[in-house]
Amino acid sequence: MTNHTMELMYGLKPVHRDNPQAGESEWYYYDPRGTDNFSDMKKIDVPSENSPNPYADEIQNYLYQNDRHNYNQLYGTTPPPVQKVGTWDNLKSMANNFADATEAATVGYATGATLGNFDEAMGAATAAVTLNPDNYTMGRDAVRKLQNDLSHRHPYLYNGMEFFGAMRSPSYALSKEAFANKILNAGVGTLMGSLGYAETPKDFLINLPVYGIANTVGSIVDNIPLWRAVGSTSGKFVAKNGPKFIKQGINSSADKLKNIYYNDDEKYHY
Repeated sequence: MTNHTMELMYGLKPVHRDNPQAGESEWYYYDPRGTDNFSDMKKIDVPSENSPNPYADEIQNYLYQNDRHNYNQLYGTTPPPVQKVGTWDNLKSMANNFADATEAATVGYATGATLGNFDEAMGAATAAVTLNPDNYTMGRDAVRKLQNDLSHRHPYLYNGMEFFGAMRSPSYALSKEAFANKILNAGVGTLMGSLGYAETPKDFLINLPVYGIANTVGSIVDNIPLWRAVGSTSGKFVAKNGPKFIKQGINSSADKLKNIYYNDDEKYHY
């Protein structure tokens, strides 16, 4: 994302409206609070191109609390102006943070359970549902952006759930029976992980030894006490609710795709 696009998206620069309707101004700012999609953002009308954004401080505080990665891109590490926040605003912020963390957990788990192929799977699903093979790339890239955003906002939760998902994936189940199956699991995990996280053939070749070592070590230490954390109470809870987490992850990604695929008039983009 370019600096100009970020400044438009996060309410630092006004946008020109080519055909203002009755009651609309010729210039407006985007309000990013509550979403990261242009199509879902509210518009803050201002009288002219030089008019400041009346909600600039509130938006800056929102980004500082909810999206530190993009905040640092725009404002550096300087904290925002201190504002008095009411009880209701605190409750809304807590609710939004909880919802965002839940989305990070479910998308992370779905990514791990598919050994890095979740974005490709959603791309294929998008192409199939829309009956348009060209939409594969759109679906895949939208999910990759969602994964990237969530992993930046909640790195420990996202990566932890991705770990649990990978440990409870179908190929991991093969390692529960015999050593031969552990070898098969390591091979399958290496190939799927290398392919799932590769964007080019060169990436695939680079990933092979890395994932090969990781899966081999994982097979060797499968039974040591530290590794049994996956079988702990929290691990069992995550494993038991795995299908639910995967479904929620798919729903989160589908919602992201819907926002991209539809315009304001609820008509398809082709």
